Amino acid sequence: MEVHLEIDAGQNPLITYRASEDGQATQELFEDLKDLVDRQKIRIERDGSYHYLPVQKIKRIYTENKLVYCETATERYRLKERLYQLRAILPEHRFLQISNSEIINRAYLKQFDLSKTGMYQVIFTDGQVTYASRRYMQAIKRSFKL
Repeated sequence: MEVHLEIDAGQNPLITYRASEDGQATQELFEDLKDLVDRQKIRIERDGSYHYLPVQKIKRIYTENKLVYCETATERYRLKERLYQLRAILPEHRFLQISNSEIINRAYLKQFDLSKTGMYQVIFTDGQVTYASRRYMQAIKRSFKL
């Protein structure tokens, strides 16, 4: 099997899979690719209607007053899914759960600091601060191979 990448700024992203025969392995690979593409967007609620947001734009997903929100660099949206459902569909290499109520996008992460009170601060690239649960610190360290 060969893999090729073509960059063409004027085109929409396109994945083409060519196979010499239509067997179970071909169908499984096709389904895996389809699942991967579908996981790159989540459904958000805005102005009473639903839209799709690319996951790379999401800075953090968190719960507040028993509702789930996602935050981008400029806006906040309400989500219908629960946090555990989102954790299952978000790409693991991009997102990291830091507490029972929050998942962050690694691309927006600037640093972790230990605060004077013993809590772990999570500092985003825009300066926003949130806190990681001690319960999740071992998993966080493993994900960064610390």
